[in-house]
Amino acid sequence: MHTDPAVTVDVVQQVTRGKEQAFEALLTQMISTASTFEGYLGASVFRPSGQDEHEDRIVFKFDHLEHLKRWEHSSVRQRFLSQARHLTVDAGTFSIMTGLETWFTLPASRSTQTRSSYSRPA
Repeated sequence: MHTDPAVTVDVVQQVTRGKEQAFEALLTQMISTASTFEGYLGASVFRPSGQDEHEDRIVFKFDHLEHLKRWEHSSVRQRFLSQARHLTVDAGTFSIMTGLETWFTLPASRSTQTRSSYSRPA
């Protein structure tokens, strides 16, 4: 039985101008792979509302911190991150939140629009 809480991971990443399509393709692969890991609950990707903004927000959800850590430390995730470094301005920001409130509220940010939403396969 797990005693660790459900977790939401909030990643804010600035994509290099002109590399948005490559980043989107890599992100799709990353989310697809993450969905095969135990405890994966879903992911959402939000894009900036303005054309001059290139900051994406990616939200991953896992049922337990232990399961998130398995994904974080996996070799496949490390390869994805290595590839992403060539498509982004910097390392971005990364935060882990626990508790039910994260399903409803994320930290304040600039206006974003949902680009795509991915959920656990049926």
